Amino acid sequence: MRNLLLAPLSILFLCYFFNFDFYISLSLSFFSFLAARFFINLNYFFSFREFFLFHYGLNYLFSPAISYQLNQELFVYGMRINSELYFSIILPAFVFLYFGLYFFRSNLFSISFSLTRFWALINESILKYWILFGFTLRFILPLFPTEFSFFLYVGSMIRFVAAFSLFSLDRIKYKWYLFLVIFFELYFAISNAMFHDLLMWVIFFIIFIAYAHKITFRTKTLFCFFMLFFLFFIQSIKVEYRSRTWIGGEESGMITFLNSGSKVFGQSSENSIFAEANFLNSLTRLNQAWIFSSVVDRMDRVRDFQDLRLIGIYLESAFLPRFLAPNKIKSGDKELFNQYSGHTIKEGTSMGLGVFSDGYIAFGTVGVWVFAFFFGLLFSIVFKIVESWSKISPFFVLFIFPILNYAVRPDCELQTILGHLVKATLVFGLIMLYYRRYFERELEISRPIQVK
Repeated sequence: MRNLLLAPLSILFLCYFFNFDFYISLSLSFFSFLAARFFINLNYFFSFREFFLFHYGLNYLFSPAISYQLNQELFVYGMRINSELYFSIILPAFVFLYFGLYFFRSNLFSISFSLTRFWALINESILKYWILFGFTLRFILPLFPTEFSFFLYVGSMIRFVAAFSLFSLDRIKYKWYLFLVIFFELYFAISNAMFHDLLMWVIFFIIFIAYAHKITFRTKTLFCFFMLFFLFFIQSIKVEYRSRTWIGGEESGMITFLNSGSKVFGQSSENSIFAEANFLNSLTRLNQAWIFSSVVDRMDRVRDFQDLRLIGIYLESAFLPRFLAPNKIKSGDKELFNQYSGHTIKEGTSMGLGVFSDGYIAFGTVGVWVFAFFFGLLFSIVFKIVESWSKISPFFVLFIFPILNYAVRPDCELQTILGHLVKATLVFGLIMLYYRRYFERELEISRPIQVK
């Protein structure tokens, strides 16, 4: 605890030295606490909750604090409310989010991944099958309609669970399985010019391996610097790459990707990774707070608060199939964003309001705090569900990665989060039920016959 307090106290001192205002100082200090807690706990806990808070803090605490210190005219999307109003809403929201996230006590994050040889042998054969099964589902996705293909997409993520688990069992023997899975995820990312899945799964692997193998402080530090560079690199290169493939008509692939990278790394280019414009663009992408500030500004002017109407729309989208609700909203639907954010986005652009914005649209400031608590509580419920699955196999703990893959993303719409959460829990719940019976049969077969 003493080490955790050093980070926020140091930041407070620097903020005082640079004459930052109270709310920005408090926000940066709180974020530094979350970052330090995530970094330190990587070795001691399966730090999914810590990463979630850090990720949201990066978007709603750190990035807006830096943005407020800069000239808002430099940003295409600036903060539309003053820092005092913004942080007076968001800082308590993080407290409510924290209490919701830790509402139920869970042993999920301190579970041991050490297995007896018998269980390891059973798991190895199953895990290899999961990788093949996951790849098969991923490659046949384009052959199915969107409504059904999403279930296949969710199921295909089992290949990551399998690759991580095999690597944990024997790093030398199974490293190529992991490399293969990551390589093809890079291939899919470059083919579609969509890199969020790749980034998330690399982060998930670091979280898992740090806890399972108790990596050293030095290795943790190297991982963190690698991820910071990787994130900034992808954020820098994807704008150039998408303009070449989506607008310029160039064929997507490694050659175009590398050509885009060579331009971004050019020191004299306006699009250089080191250019001010690229820094500001990266900061904007990490700053979901500008959307929230726009919602607050618009709602305070128009005053058309929606109570729970949007939640009803989101629940319909998450739970009802399209043949029962043909008019339900789709993932990436722009209508609600355009209506309540005060911005109008064009075709080909996807932005989400986010859970904090939905709370403000419902009930104002109190709505943000209520939504934050119940959002964290939703995670807690998922943790308890997956914890019950871990009694079948420790590796079933890793199902929280595909189940909450979208929920940890601050840029996702709430209907997308709920829809993914419902479908992923269903898919992996069915997998759990099947293998529970499978393991029960294996145990029955392995028991010695007692002679009377």
